[in-house]
Amino acid sequence: MNFMMTLKMKQSVKWFVIMEILIYVVFNAIDIGSNDAEWIRVSTLLKILSIALCLVLLGRLSYIQPKNQDNRLMVLIMTMTLASDVFLLFTRHFNNGLVLFIGVQLLYAIRIQKRLNVKSLILKAIFFTVIFFFFRQSMAEPLNFVLMLSLGTFYAFLFAINIVTLALEILMTSRKTTDFSVLETVYDRRLFIVGLVLYALCDINVAIYNFPNFFNSNALLLRIYEMSALAMWLFYLPGQVALTLSVRRKVDGTNR
Repeated sequence: MNFMMTLKMKQSVKWFVIMEILIYVVFNAIDIGSNDAEWIRVSTLLKILSIALCLVLLGRLSYIQPKNQDNRLMVLIMTMTLASDVFLLFTRHFNNGLVLFIGVQLLYAIRIQKRLNVKSLILKAIFFTVIFFFFRQSMAEPLNFVLMLSLGTFYAFLFAINIVTLALEILMTSRKTTDFSVLETVYDRRLFIVGLVLYALCDINVAIYNFPNFFNSNALLLRIYEMSALAMWLFYLPGQVALTLSVRRKVDGTNR
């Protein structure tokens, strides 16, 4: 039975990777080679499909290993990720997308800490409140813009904390042992950190793209801005694939 489960997981992962590579190549080719509205719409649909496939694989792995709590947590995380991408790509409800992405980072914090830290959540809520009132008092902008800026700042803070926490955890574990299999006790920490870093690089390009006025002072900065639209998904999909594949896929000690 364990052999069959392992075989099913290997096959599922193989076809997932093949399909994601094909989609990645196609939508990047469209983004680079075409400005036609119809083709851009196709590219956008392919991007959403690529994230949906991450959710499908996680659901499949969770079905095969129903007792794997990390798999179930990743199903929830990827569901929220997909919903956020729908808001950001297909609607003007950007704050809804940001709220969902904040939820994703909070869940990644639980994944890293392997528990729900209520004290940490309270401190983070206080920190967000401080950020919001700071921007509200210091800016003469509409409330919706202030809220979006506050959510974006809070999201970046949570993301940075998660990357630093995970990196320190990996570093401390590596110093204690040369057996790298311990890095996959609950999930593959190496794929997890790679996924988060690529994810962060995507978000840096999103930030650049949304503040064009800061990048029009010279030709180099303008070029960086022009590349940011393409670079978003160059980093984002590989990051999400790495995060998806970071789930533990061992059956009674048998690796993958």
